[in-house]
Amino acid sequence: MDIDICIPTFGQAKYLRATLDSLPSTELGVSIFVSDGGSNFDHLLYPMVKWKRLEPDPGLVACWTNAANRGSSDYLAFIADDNCWLPETLELIEAFIKRFPKADIWFARQQFVDADGKEIHQEIQNFDNQFGRNQLTEGYLNSAERLIALEKNSIPLEACVITRKAWEQLGGFSSEAHGALDRHFFAKAIAVGIEIAYDPSYWTIFRFHEQAYSSQSRQEQIRGTHWSLLDARKLADITTQPVFQRLICNSTLNLLRTSLGNLDAWRQAITQFIRSPVTFFKAVMRF
Repeated sequence: MDIDICIPTFGQAKYLRATLDSLPSTELGVSIFVSDGGSNFDHLLYPMVKWKRLEPDPGLVACWTNAANRGSSDYLAFIADDNCWLPETLELIEAFIKRFPKADIWFARQQFVDADGKEIHQEIQNFDNQFGRNQLTEGYLNSAERLIALEKNSIPLEACVITRKAWEQLGGFSSEAHGALDRHFFAKAIAVGIEIAYDPSYWTIFRFHEQAYSSQSRQEQIRGTHWSLLDARKLADITTQPVFQRLICNSTLNLLRTSLGNLDAWRQAITQFIRSPVTFFKAVMRF
């Protein structure tokens, strides 16, 4: 299959060699694009990789987007510079797409390792529960499962494949979303009715470590999530509107909790209370 694998990197990229070594770079139709915001990695060691340095560093979202837009394959996959594919990932992806060809987004599960590469078995179950993947069945998501995927943020960017058609339809990633770029993209996909299929197999390995983007940017993630939900709700229909409203009430409270002195956070809280007082009150009681 023709697939573009997109990777952003910055700084020393401590684990990037493992990431690149895990990818099927010699397979026909596979193209690997790295957008480098300022690493010191010797990319000449990987001549099969299409490398582009972006200076000054434009940020994570721009690096993801640049890598995706440089390719032309029908399918897109994304992997961070500290995570890996499994040896069988490409084979699993090809087989799953053939079984469920009507989808434009296919996603699966992830294994988890620590900074040293030691597998963390308990995290698999914890994350499946947290992100609602334990409530999904193999194949095309039905209407109820789509709402679960929206509410629980079930689709992992680094264990999914997206058609270029869907990428272009949704406008790619938005810099306004910051670290919640995947939340924004997939919420829009669900809101506009794009077909999605779930494979309970494992496609990738996610590494936990202190330098990970998700560990360093908690506040930015909260702001980005709130903006993402507000923006994606503009596309929502009558079925998804209630889920969006619950999510926005929760994200408003998260924003308020971390920014008590922020007037905009208070304005958002008042707006959501006026818009849906019952939903907002329930969110407060759960908080």
